[in-house]
Amino acid sequence: MCGSSELLMNGRPVVIQAPSLSIKTDKQLVVLQNLPHDIDLIIGEARSECSIAIAAATKDRKIPQMSYASTSAQLSDKQTYPNFFRTCASDVYQGKALAKLVQRYKWTQVSTITTIDPYSEELARKFAVEVRQLGVDITTEQRFEAHTKASIKEHLKEVGGFLR
Repeated sequence: MCGSSELLMNGRPVVIQAPSLSIKTDKQLVVLQNLPHDIDLIIGEARSECSIAIAAATKDRKIPQMSYASTSAQLSDKQTYPNFFRTCASDVYQGKALAKLVQRYKWTQVSTITTIDPYSEELARKFAVEVRQLGVDITTEQRFEAHTKASIKEHLKEVGGFLR
């Protein structure tokens, strides 16, 4: 679950969302519905899926939300998320920047390996669109479930032999 703690800024509460690995949307919405009415700002969440849930739950209250790590392009839609702001680039710009790196080094073939989650998949899609426009061949696109660090290491070992 997305975690939170409170602090005071100029004597008024500010909620800081702690990074998390997963979200329990129903529980999160209950927590958000019970926020004090004098909250001025929510700082966080690190994961886009948590920021989306928080933004949806607080939209009517018009509480600004500032994220330091949520990159989903979905959060750039100001009609749906009018009070969401971020200090990092969205997946659209990250995908373009990665493609420029590929172009800079004149790579003609690349592979992508990502976990199956909205952040990784969205960034991989944006990157793929950009590099294909440059004529770069994506030789393989590996996706896997990341349940634990051990499962990630195991999958990377499996793919390692394929990429050599």
